[in-house]
Amino acid sequence: MDFLCRPFDQSFLEILLPLIENSLKCNDDWLATESALLALGCVALGQFREMAKYLPHLVPFLFDLTRHPRPLIRSISCWALSRYALWILRQEDKDKYFHRLITELLTRLASDKNKEVQKAACSALAQICETAAHEILPYADAILGEFAKAFTTFQRNNLFVLYDAIGAIAEAMGSRLNDEKYLTVLFPPLLQKWNTVPDDDPDLFPLLDCFQHVALALGMSFLPYTAPIFGRCLSLIERAVLEFAIYKVNPNQDPPEREYLICSLDVLSGLCVALKSHIGQFVQNSKLVPLLVEVLKDTSSDFSQSSYALCGDLARNCPEALIPHINEIVPALLKGTQYVVYQEMGNNAFWALGEIAIGLAPQRPVAQPPEFLAPFIDHILRRSFEVLNDPKAEHLMEACSVVIARVACVCPQLAYQYIEPIFKPFCIGIRNLVDEKEKCDGLRGLCEVVVLKPEMAMREFGTFCELLGTYNGKNQELRNIIGTLLHQYKNTIGQANWEGIVSTFSNPTQKRLKIDYQL
Repeated sequence: MDFLCRPFDQSFLEILLPLIENSLKCNDDWLATESALLALGCVALGQFREMAKYLPHLVPFLFDLTRHPRPLIRSISCWALSRYALWILRQEDKDKYFHRLITELLTRLASDKNKEVQKAACSALAQICETAAHEILPYADAILGEFAKAFTTFQRNNLFVLYDAIGAIAEAMGSRLNDEKYLTVLFPPLLQKWNTVPDDDPDLFPLLDCFQHVALALGMSFLPYTAPIFGRCLSLIERAVLEFAIYKVNPNQDPPEREYLICSLDVLSGLCVALKSHIGQFVQNSKLVPLLVEVLKDTSSDFSQSSYALCGDLARNCPEALIPHINEIVPALLKGTQYVVYQEMGNNAFWALGEIAIGLAPQRPVAQPPEFLAPFIDHILRRSFEVLNDPKAEHLMEACSVVIARVACVCPQLAYQYIEPIFKPFCIGIRNLVDEKEKCDGLRGLCEVVVLKPEMAMREFGTFCELLGTYNGKNQELRNIIGTLLHQYKNTIGQANWEGIVSTFSNPTQKRLKIDYQL
């Protein structure tokens, strides 16, 4: 029903709602009530707008049902309420709706004797944290307090949901989680679980994922807790590499569990993002990079997606750790770009190559790349160019554009010959970038090659100028480069021609050119 209702309009509800209403009137048949609640939750997304006019009466009714004598009714009511969390958040009367929603769910979590109801309430709170984002902050004390208490009562299956809920509220709170009053509540039970779950227990996966979300929220403040997490992930990777080496020699035995390796790689990526350059103090003098090289030799899509991502995160945050093994890492990543059918795998391979190009090179353009990168630059450019021209790999256009642009930031003399034949799609790829750092590198690389060969941009001058005019980021150095370049072109082509070209741009772009660059 969740998917069935999506293509239809109000006519779907005209048929369904009377059936639901009749079922809800069956006070003696709690199974009919449960089925009606399930249907109400299922139509929440596909019929969101159409359901809105019924919700002022329906939501308070669902609140009351969270206290129903039947556990199944209570648990389904918690779930159904989470499906309408967005509507509840939009209501002006917070006490009537959002405050009561949190209160009812916390009550079920704290005092309900039924495990399934506790689980449903916890899962609903996780969904609400994802939906509410910063609006959950006034309730953070109460929610984290109940989550901490739940560690003492929840059994295995419910703990998985609890880890997910902690990850959700950490993501919603972000850096605001870095407060002593929250950390003293959250970390003791989390660390207690960390110290009691053995390495070969599958329960470790959701716990690791939970720590990853907490680390990303805390950023640098997670540094005091990093050593045991990093060390354990490294141990899990080393064990997995050994197990897979043994399995290749004796494939008749049961294959090793892949999830331990994938999860550990993902958590280390999260630590890189959280700690930035400070991750280097853990990576240097550890076995991580040699182990990562071994993992890169396996081109299974699930392994590779995570290992390529970790390569990119290391290149961005502690590039010096990769230099001793660059002769093994870059060929492995180039091999990964061959699998264009796997979007995430290909994206991560190209992204990692781009991070290596920009992260391991000098800050300013040079005639030749560093000696350890020189043998690979042309291979990286050629492969990115091939994929950018492959109609079957359109989903990789942005990733390839970033790689070429980042090489152009370092060695524009080598990159311009690849950019010139694909100038327009290259500009489109850069324009579509969302990540601020990638956008800056893309535009800077483009500017470097255009400075080197100005006539290149004249063939697609409107596309080029509008791309530069759409930049609204905060990088002042890049703004200065763009402004200088645009003024040079304006002076070259003359005022009349310039005004004719600018008149074809969108109004926001024209306004930005005028305000930001006095054009």
